[in-house]
Amino acid sequence: MLSSQSLKNKSFLITGSAQGLGYELAIKMNQLGASLVLMDKQLDKLKTLEAELSSNPRGTNLTLGLDFLGATYDDYVAVSDVVKNKFGAIDGIIFNASSLGSLSPLTHYEPLTWAKTFQVNVHSNFLMYKTLHSLLNKSRDTILLFVLAPEIENCKPNWGAYFVTKKTQKAMLELIASENSETLIKTYGIIPTPMNTALRRQAYPGKNNSSLPSSEKNIELILSLILNSKDFKNGQTVKVTR
Repeated sequence: MLSSQSLKNKSFLITGSAQGLGYELAIKMNQLGASLVLMDKQLDKLKTLEAELSSNPRGTNLTLGLDFLGATYDDYVAVSDVVKNKFGAIDGIIFNASSLGSLSPLTHYEPLTWAKTFQVNVHSNFLMYKTLHSLLNKSRDTILLFVLAPEIENCKPNWGAYFVTKKTQKAMLELIASENSETLIKTYGIIPTPMNTALRRQAYPGKNNSSLPSSEKNIELILSLILNSKDFKNGQTVKVTR
């Protein structure tokens, strides 16, 4: 059973935390006592989240504005330095931020949009992992979690860079899991159930997205992976069912 102490004295970094799943997950993890590094490019929405958490603080929280699209390697090193100075070590990273790109056949796909989607969905994850790896807590179970997408289960035309980058994220998490197999660092992927998020509305503008379930089921599985990692295989991708 979860309590306000379940994540006490643990710290996690969540990307894409200004809205959607990242926002709701941050609120829940704060309620469970976690200290959080909240990262997003939308500073106004990050401030809203910061105010929400400050009204009922359970841990120490840090908000960092970073636009993955224009960030350089030095920016990620700077993030690592700030996190190190604030927390010393962290117990996990949730790679949640994502870009849809555009939905069109590859022959019509704009090369710049392709490159931008890879920058946000793939390259940022690599650079963050590389620069924050030394801060991952080596003395107890530490979690790296990649939020994937239902669309990777079946290849459909016109999903372009989003489909390819989400598949690449899955390959990346499996590689990271393999390279850390002798450590307490565990890496997982989660295929969330569809939610009424900005990205979902962009991808399915003609759908009645308001009827989709809340993020509750997805958050439950993420917390289960964090709190009961021994119940899952390192490198495993888990699908959320309604």
